[in-house]
Amino acid sequence: MNYRMVAATEQDGAEMLDIIETLPSKGLFELLYTRRPNPFLSHMAEFKDTDVYVIKDKNDKIILQVACSPHSLYINGHPAKLGYINGVKKRVDFNEKINWLEMICNTKTKVEYDYHYCSILQANKHAQQVFEKKRTYMTDMHYICNYTTFIVKPKKRKIMDNSYIFRRANKSDESAIIDFLSREGQGYDLFPYFDSISDFHGLYIEDFYLLEKEGVILCTCALWEQASYKQYIVKQYNSILKLASKIPYLPKILGYISLPEPGKILRFPILTLFMAKNDDEKYYKAMLSHIENVVYESYGMFLIGLTESSNKYQIFLKKKSLRFISRLYLFISENPPVFKKVHVECGML
Repeated sequence: MNYRMVAATEQDGAEMLDIIETLPSKGLFELLYTRRPNPFLSHMAEFKDTDVYVIKDKNDKIILQVACSPHSLYINGHPAKLGYINGVKKRVDFNEKINWLEMICNTKTKVEYDYHYCSILQANKHAQQVFEKKRTYMTDMHYICNYTTFIVKPKKRKIMDNSYIFRRANKSDESAIIDFLSREGQGYDLFPYFDSISDFHGLYIEDFYLLEKEGVILCTCALWEQASYKQYIVKQYNSILKLASKIPYLPKILGYISLPEPGKILRFPILTLFMAKNDDEKYYKAMLSHIENVVYESYGMFLIGLTESSNKYQIFLKKKSLRFISRLYLFISENPPVFKKVHVECGML
């Protein structure tokens, strides 16, 4: 047998990184999603029970890598264990045919899952064709929905409504925040189910902000900065953005983020666990005014990922932003659950 699938090790990290960094996403800008300094260690730090596998050829060279990360999420109001298939990267110069999909599907994982799911960039038509193709030896992929990642430039906001208290959370708030998010979030499919903020690698209670009235939490969110273990790097600009990149002041005049210098790691927070009491739009808008002021002081942009079924989607659709769209899929042979409202934490993807 010329190919074998084995569990990756720390020593595979350098070769894995090389494969990742030869394949930026395409579009108006080529965006590289990477995991420096070592992809294996990055995956394992993010979720301790992650399975990282590599397919190697007869010369012990990696031709493909894949990870399955454990996510505890709500489905139809009940917690479920989902394996998130991610980090699927093939060596760019490898063109032979192997049944690598069969290898992946027959691999045992550390955790027993209710479902597996994945996301694919809408612009990546080749990956969609590969994974959407029906095969008798593997589970079908059922399309769930699109989700949009908004890249937003924060603005200095004047607070018009002073009837709420806005403050940064502290350690004594953790149990109240978890109770609030569990209560409000379980109405969304794919909303995280968790017992501790420490379940999110690199996220701390002090990263949370609260909107309150008379001691009652009305809205929560956190600013999650992840550049220490996974990064985004703009490789180059194409089409109209290539022209805009040569006029540095133009995006600022138009209200968009300043175009990052190619080759540099982007530093930004992801607006995370942004949830309001009764999903009320007025609380989202009030919180957003405050949180933009916080982000404005330290960053040139922030990210959030939303689906069209989210009450927050229309709020961000009206903001000037750069956007990219991904497609969500669930692996299941028959009778997939019906998802009515979907919440996606892009910091977990």
